[in-house]
Amino acid sequence: MKKIYLLTLLVSTSIFSQVKEIKSFDFKGKKIEYTIIDYSKYSVAQLFITIYNDTAENASVEENAINCLSDKKNLYHTFYYFLKIPTGITDETEKTELYAGFLNHLSMEQDMQKHNLFLNFDADYTITHPMTDNIKRIITAINSNTICDYLSIR
Repeated sequence: MKKIYLLTLLVSTSIFSQVKEIKSFDFKGKKIEYTIIDYSKYSVAQLFITIYNDTAENASVEENAINCLSDKKNLYHTFYYFLKIPTGITDETEKTELYAGFLNHLSMEQDMQKHNLFLNFDADYTITHPMTDNIKRIITAINSNTICDYLSIR
């Protein structure tokens, strides 16, 4: 009986758990990696895009986000993207180009206009954001301690 219980537990955990994937895109000849946490079991309705600088204050943004998401119930229809800006990119113009390049890359994989977008940036990220109908919220002060507050719609 214990074996059946353990097998059922393992199967249900693997079916309903988050799927983490690391992908990359090219930016000015450099390979920039980002993480996707996939909760789109049935379809996609919203995209949470978190972009942050590689600083000590932000060191645990992705790890804390994954831990918070794993504790939430009924997460469906959502992709969470995490892009850590490499330390060599400090100029605001280059950060803006990286942001635009990343969104362009994502639009090749997802219909960005079809989904609600929730954008999270750290305090050092001060680019102008083109407002479109599908951008529902922009937060510009996330860090490792506050990221959990901005991973849901409420």
